[in-house]
Amino acid sequence: MHDAVLRHCRAIVGGGLAMAAGAAWIAPDGTEGAILWGRVHPEDATGPIDPGLRLRAASITKGALGRLVAVLGLNLGAPHVLPHGPPVTLGGLLSHTDGIRDFAGYLPGPSETPRTLAPRAREAPGPFFYSNLSALVAAQIVEEEAGERIDTLLARHVLRPAGIDGGLNWAGVRDRTRRLPLHQRRGDRLVPSVDGAQWPWDAPALAGGAAIDLGACLPGRDTALLSPHAGLRASLPELARLARLFGADDAAGRLQRKVRWRHDGTNGEAAGGLFPAQALSLTPHDALPGRPVGHAGHALGFSGGAWHGRATGLSFAYGLTGVADATEGLRTEVFLPEEELGFLRLFAEAGPP
Repeated sequence: MHDAVLRHCRAIVGGGLAMAAGAAWIAPDGTEGAILWGRVHPEDATGPIDPGLRLRAASITKGALGRLVAVLGLNLGAPHVLPHGPPVTLGGLLSHTDGIRDFAGYLPGPSETPRTLAPRAREAPGPFFYSNLSALVAAQIVEEEAGERIDTLLARHVLRPAGIDGGLNWAGVRDRTRRLPLHQRRGDRLVPSVDGAQWPWDAPALAGGAAIDLGACLPGRDTALLSPHAGLRASLPELARLARLFGADDAAGRLQRKVRWRHDGTNGEAAGGLFPAQALSLTPHDALPGRPVGHAGHALGFSGGAWHGRATGLSFAYGLTGVADATEGLRTEVFLPEEELGFLRLFAEAGPP
């Protein structure tokens, strides 16, 4: 498997499709492997890269949030009021069926919270519409229910038990020297986007190049500062460990994988097949190689995913850096590109456990 994955990564980078490409995997017996190939900075020579470097995992973060809700055993059907309109539920928010969209923006202003922003970006509940704001509202509710910040909740209940030392917007991450900064392709340029050298790395947490004062963050008010929708910093091996949780044979794993919406052609967006169904911040695919269940991520020059192969028992994550934004100007996500489908095929060939 190692050689096949390396060939695929080298082909992606050599073809100019990404600055770096890599993957990590965990066999059913717990054996781990990882590869990262390419360049950390645009001016670097191409070659092997430490796969332990942490990067911003984009919307894969949402899968970790769904696992947290499942582990905490929060009531998925309890109503939570908004300033106006019908209430929302954690089950509806994390399955993207409460009608909340991103078209009015999803990052609340200084005097707002995700909950107060949500009514301005809402349509009728019921159909599936993928939304970052839905995850932010859900994380705010989790903070209110637990009386604790989302970064510490996620670290204690999901990340650390899985052997993941990363965290939301670098909060609680002790080693920040092993990081993979992101660049986004814009035409023929590679533009720095996340975790650059000039960021204030002595701050308790960081977002958008600015320091976050964690001591001033109040649970249920400042939720969005920690980016629980897309701000997880983790290495590819750590994301594979998260994917293993997606397939866990425990109460939380079974609850998170329970399908809450299935596309029938008329009940919401499928994004070209990216969303055939939705569980609790997880997407199960029955038609893709290996029948993976997990979450994709695509933002700011990163594209990847963390998946558990239900047909193989193999858990894996892959990532590309230095890519263009395939969703720019669109109101929907897009289906997995061929280079990412190639990873799914490689890991499906591992066969059943």
